[in-house]
Amino acid sequence: MKVYLARNGLADHDFFDAVEAEAEVLQEMARRRLEGESVRALAADLNARGITSSEGNQWQSGRLSHTLRSPFHAGLRVHTTTDADGVKNTTVTQGTWPAVF
Repeated sequence: MKVYLARNGLADHDFFDAVEAEAEVLQEMARRRLEGESVRALAADLNARGITSSEGNQWQSGRLSHTLRSPFHAGLRVHTTTDADGVKNTTVTQGTWPAVF
């Protein structure tokens, strides 16, 4: 099983559908992390269960940590622009895809 959100076939890249089985795995990982389990232990568990990343790779703790902290999985869009003075401006809005957690 791979863990990811699948494109729903629409041209707009913002439209995603949660794949329920994969979303449940991410929710489980988030819950266990909040309960204090290490990311390294979580990644090892996913690998032992044969659950790969969206790229089909085994989980590494850094990748899993990034996934669990991603605004994308919270259903948020983060857009950063740089103005003429070099100042970065970040806008966070609700995405058009469902939140996983």
